[in-house]
Amino acid sequence: MKPSLPQDDPNQEQRKDSLNRQQQAYQFDYESLSPLALLKDVPAVENFSSKYLAERILATSELPANMLAADSRTFLDPLDELQDYEDFFTWLPLPGVAKIYQTDRSFAEQRLSGANPMVLRLLDASDPRAETLRGLSSLHPLFDLQQELQQKNIYIADYTGTDEHYRAPALVGGGTYEKGRKYLPKPRAFFAWRWTGVRDRGEMTPIAIQLDPTPGSHVYTPFDPPVDWLFAKLCVQVADANHHEMNSHLGRTHLVMEPIAIVTARQLAKNHPLSLLLKPHFRFMLTNNDLARSRLINPGGPVEELLGGTLAESMELTREACSTWSLDQFALPAELKNRGMDDPNQLPHYPYRDDGLLLWDAIETFVSGYLKFFYPTNQAIVQDVELQTWAQELASD
Repeated sequence: MKPSLPQDDPNQEQRKDSLNRQQQAYQFDYESLSPLALLKDVPAVENFSSKYLAERILATSELPANMLAADSRTFLDPLDELQDYEDFFTWLPLPGVAKIYQTDRSFAEQRLSGANPMVLRLLDASDPRAETLRGLSSLHPLFDLQQELQQKNIYIADYTGTDEHYRAPALVGGGTYEKGRKYLPKPRAFFAWRWTGVRDRGEMTPIAIQLDPTPGSHVYTPFDPPVDWLFAKLCVQVADANHHEMNSHLGRTHLVMEPIAIVTARQLAKNHPLSLLLKPHFRFMLTNNDLARSRLINPGGPVEELLGGTLAESMELTREACSTWSLDQFALPAELKNRGMDDPNQLPHYPYRDDGLLLWDAIETFVSGYLKFFYPTNQAIVQDVELQTWAQELASD
């Protein structure tokens, strides 16, 4: 399809008719997950291709055999012991982290290069949450909290709520299952960067975990009995897994992109240069999102059954993720800076930042060149009525 700006298209009426049809096909739904703006009905053109379905089937072909071969007690009975998780891996190879996840080094490394490295942030000296660490000096005489804060060596992973407002809701939420109650911890985990460690560049180490934000409550540290310290770390892992699935993944990946995909289909002709640029990145996303709403986050579905919280608690994580997201503040360089994670001289080991910025820079170079080709002057931008309408609808409530 040959790209064309609307002011240059020789078939103006045909282009307008096509856009009108697209606007009828792509309607907003503001009710299903209010206040989120989602797609009302998925047009057939957005459905999975046969090639994509075949690739998905091939990619998951080992799962049925693996589950059939899993230990029958673990397969039929809810998980009771940590070993039960390892017993699920029969045909599938056991991830290497399974042998080291109980160590402090592995626990800290997962905050930097694990599945959800978007929570950790630098703890400012003026942050009231730093008061939690006041007692550590009595446990370790070489720990000078004020000095560590001033040198920007202290980091926090906060799962209590909206991080910027330091909310401290109840200690724990949780749903139920056939054997009783599930739990959704809401901890704060504190880490220190040490300049002597892995390959002499330093390493992150956990120093404290607060499970109850009530003043005077116990703060877990590596000086606690090993079983208590492991318990606290596992609470952080549970919170992180739930946050990853409902906040970082569903909310700030799938759902925040849905309105952009909808408006692109509604306001940009199929041969618009920006539409052609964006369309591959939206491929099958609207169908995936629709399936998530109907088969994953539905009452009695996998999210309610498998995650720690009630369905309402899980969905609150998603709503919060979307309501606190903005395109400018969550562009990767800005998002890293907002969390104080952008300086490699201050934090030399952060694979999420270092790998992510390589991709960001490559994409920025390509997209900038692409757009400059089609918009060599500001006047070309002003004359593009589709682009103006696209931006206006995206910015509307």
